[in-house]
Amino acid sequence: MKMPLRILGSCRIDENKIFVNQRFVFGQSTANFQQFAEAAYKNQRLDYPRFYKMNNLSKLGFLAAEYLLSNFVEPPLGQTSGELTGIILANHYSSLDTDLKHQHFIQQGIASPAVFVYTLPNILIGELCIRHSIKGENTFFVAAEYDIPGQTTYVTQLFRDQLITHCFVGWVEYTAAGYQAFLALVGPSADTMLPAYIPTSINLLFHQSHGRA
Repeated sequence: MKMPLRILGSCRIDENKIFVNQRFVFGQSTANFQQFAEAAYKNQRLDYPRFYKMNNLSKLGFLAAEYLLSNFVEPPLGQTSGELTGIILANHYSSLDTDLKHQHFIQQGIASPAVFVYTLPNILIGELCIRHSIKGENTFFVAAEYDIPGQTTYVTQLFRDQLITHCFVGWVEYTAAGYQAFLALVGPSADTMLPAYIPTSINLLFHQSHGRA
């Protein structure tokens, strides 16, 4: 790697608030997730009907990517081929929210292909790949907690092996009890104002206290 790996940008979504690079950019105080997600989508003035067919986990990750990428003055991936952009994500509960809905339909004797198709967490990655023409290395890990050192080591090795030139990394979790998305874009950069892609930097961004909007 000619230039050090840095965190080019990040987005965090929780409690009906969206922060990009630690700055509050959108929120609703009284909305449930469905209302919040639709409002956040409309706030970006998007025209992507597929969004409305997604499950909640995919909508959450989709919005994190949209807000993250919209913050760049120039497209952050430049002329990079989709084959060299990766996505490495993780969560704890996999696609449990959709799994429970699928189980409910089965118990009612109803088959719902539209629900069944989202009973894997990596469908979220698929949605991001479709949206942003990404064809590179991708993996969705399910673990008890966000293994930041492990994910950082894995992604760094992908760069060293020259399998990717940019990578989306993070943690995207949705259950009926709550949700949280943290998404960062990693790539080589000589800009010393950007944080280095190391576990300490990701940990600070992931666990930071945003305070009041």
